[in-house]
Amino acid sequence: MARERNPQKGKGRGKGKGKGKGKGKYNQNSDAMARPRFKKRRKGCMFCIEKRTTLDYQDLDSVRRFMTERGKIAPRRFTGCCAKHQRVVSRAILRARQMGLVPYSMD
Repeated sequence: MARERNPQKGKGRGKGKGKGKGKGKYNQNSDAMARPRFKKRRKGCMFCIEKRTTLDYQDLDSVRRFMTERGKIAPRRFTGCCAKHQRVVSRAILRARQMGLVPYSMD
């Protein structure tokens, strides 16, 4: 059994012709790509604000503050630290893990 083709089907489609011309994904008037009115303000680095330069790996309360529930090192967007102090944080966590004060993973 052969299918019958409709000659009208598919007419006016493809390559930007027809009804929807100019209303693409990247059109400035599109509601889907509207920009937010206000930018979310970044929180400042805790170390820069308090003028601290180090994080002691033996201070477990402050070390655990920069870890996730699963035991991973939290990224900068969660901790709010600048790049310089995020390296200090990660170094302290790695040292605490090496000494056995903090587990490598929490299951």
